[in-house]
Amino acid sequence: MTVAHPAPSFSRFRAATGNGGPFLALAYLLFCAYAVSSGMSLLSVVTASLAVGIFQLFPGVLIWRLVRPQRGWLFEDLAFGFACGFALSVVIQCIAGLLGSRLLSVLLPLLVAAAILAVPRTRARVRSARREPVPAWLGAVIAVSTASAVPGVIGYFRQNLLSWSGYRVPHVDQYFQLAMSKQLQLRGPVNWPLLDNEGLYYHWFTHAWIAHVAQTSTASADEVLLRFAPIVAPFLVVLSVASLCLRLTGKALVAALGVALTMMGGAASVWFGFASPPLNPESPTLAISVPALLAMVAVMAMRWRGEDIRLPLVLLGVFAFVAAGTKGSTTPLIIAGCALTLVAMLLWRREMAKVVAIDLAVVVAALLISMIVVFHGSSNGLVLDPAAALKSSWPSSSTRSTDIRVLLIGAVTMLFTGLSCAAFGFVALHRDSKESGRRDPVLWTLLGATIAGAAAPMVFVQPGSSQFYFRLSAIPLAATASAIGLVALWEKRDARLLRLLSLAAGFGLLAWWLPKQVVPADKLSGVQMLTVLAIGGLLLAVVPLMAAVVRARHTAVAATIAMAVLVTGVASAVHNRTSDLPEPGPVRQETYGAIGAGQFQAARYLGKHADPDAMVMTNRHCRQLRGKVCDSRYFMVSAISGRRMLVEGWGYSPTIAAKYPKGRESITAPFGDQALLRLNDGFIARPTADAAKALWDKGVRWIYIDKSRPFAQTLAPYATPQFNNDQAQVWKLNSPRT
Repeated sequence: MTVAHPAPSFSRFRAATGNGGPFLALAYLLFCAYAVSSGMSLLSVVTASLAVGIFQLFPGVLIWRLVRPQRGWLFEDLAFGFACGFALSVVIQCIAGLLGSRLLSVLLPLLVAAAILAVPRTRARVRSARREPVPAWLGAVIAVSTASAVPGVIGYFRQNLLSWSGYRVPHVDQYFQLAMSKQLQLRGPVNWPLLDNEGLYYHWFTHAWIAHVAQTSTASADEVLLRFAPIVAPFLVVLSVASLCLRLTGKALVAALGVALTMMGGAASVWFGFASPPLNPESPTLAISVPALLAMVAVMAMRWRGEDIRLPLVLLGVFAFVAAGTKGSTTPLIIAGCALTLVAMLLWRREMAKVVAIDLAVVVAALLISMIVVFHGSSNGLVLDPAAALKSSWPSSSTRSTDIRVLLIGAVTMLFTGLSCAAFGFVALHRDSKESGRRDPVLWTLLGATIAGAAAPMVFVQPGSSQFYFRLSAIPLAATASAIGLVALWEKRDARLLRLLSLAAGFGLLAWWLPKQVVPADKLSGVQMLTVLAIGGLLLAVVPLMAAVVRARHTAVAATIAMAVLVTGVASAVHNRTSDLPEPGPVRQETYGAIGAGQFQAARYLGKHADPDAMVMTNRHCRQLRGKVCDSRYFMVSAISGRRMLVEGWGYSPTIAAKYPKGRESITAPFGDQALLRLNDGFIARPTADAAKALWDKGVRWIYIDKSRPFAQTLAPYATPQFNNDQAQVWKLNSPRT
């Protein structure tokens, strides 16, 4: 059963001119120009853009226009059409990768689009879907907001080069991401590329998307991951947030505020370390998951409001599955949001409870299916451990204190800062309204997801502190809730309230700035920590007192607190993203994580000459050259060559992550199969006929030797030399039967 709900008003847009498209196009061209100046070829940028447009957006937009209500927006078609096209590209790339066919990556999306347009009924539905105009200034705001991502993109491009001389230190995770992408490109989602006999139990949908772009363009997977994906990500985020805001309210102002808060907001902070970016180039899965995540909310909203959307439960299940497979921290947020919504509807709007319960069941079912199909029951090391979680949070991590009082302060601080971006969404609950009030199920879903994102890092731990991605994934949802609540207050045109909000903003800015002048230290002692919190807390406490003195209503008091809290997050985020960016330069061979140009060239040789299914062995497994403990996040050979490894780096592997979930345990844990490791390294250091035969029987065909590790002067007669420089060698293993 669906409950009728008044549709948003669209009349305000009919007089608007343009849709702001030229501003977005200009911003995208500027990002592309920077990618070209940073090493990506112009041809690769052009063909990658065309590949996304033709093989993903084109069929995706057709699918979205086929199912959405007749009234919509260009931004919505692009954002949620991308979500549909992204889902299609994942399925197609799985088929193409398993069959080793590049042609299928090209043909299948076009066949889907042709099928939709060939059927008269579906073609008529697509053509009848209208696009309402929006003010040109909204496009300008959306385009300008992408500038918030520029510092992160610059830092990422400077650190992660496509080629270099000497030794450089790329970001630790990027070659892991690249190895996963090439696995999807060349072989499909069948095995973990860095270890033999390990399943691909990971959220790999983004890597399938990267592989599909590489297969349908002249760009390599290296260029797509290290250059193209970071420049596309900001546009996916801002367009998705704007689309959700327009779909929920029909108001351009809400869309503009939602985008601005997503990109320039963050966590309320009286210290630099609290602000959280809404997207991160170092984690390509984060931004790519946003379209499917917000499309989920949009589908539920249209269904709950009785709008004319086709196959809503199917769409909801697909988007929930896709979001989970893209970023594991997304769909659980919506489940938490729907659960809170169900409780709220039972209290204030019982006729909606059944509809919400059905949608909750669909999303839960989609998550369970993803756990079976994508993760194969693996939790990627996510473990419920509140004590360990609080020790990894600020201020405990800064002071290195395990005192229970410090941990409790950390818990309160983490929850408060995580909720802060949704401050005005909570204020909106004061309104007894079906639209943007406490009887609005969508608002409760947004706030419930925000609460889950703030609370998850307080109780869960995951290798590499990945539990904080729950918080980052919730930012677009929190910003949307705040934008809805803030515009609802603005439309009251209460002059006294607006003056109070202006004063509150000033106090919020002061609460962010003053503690840093009193305690200008990066690492806080216990006393300094308390001083910072006390100064910021006292300044924020002035705000509700000020509102109470003038006898403001409860809503106004809550609004002034929300404004002060929100401003500290915006100020902190702006400061962090405009700080000076150091220029990383060449390093020495002994530098932690250093990779030499010669090592890179040898791996590139492997990629050009070894069969796509060939297995490679190497004697390098650790990022550092010396030390008693091995940081096993070394993935360069598999990443650059695109070939599967007998054993390279075992960091992040499902088996290790499940066995050592706390903190950095999995990063330095010993390899689980020491006999295999001895066989692997022993042959390269002291080759024997028995070892050569054992390795051949395991499927090894190529050998990559890193000269920084122990190796024999020759592997003859068991292998034939293929490539040699001062840093690495490549050999081809001879069949023991010849």
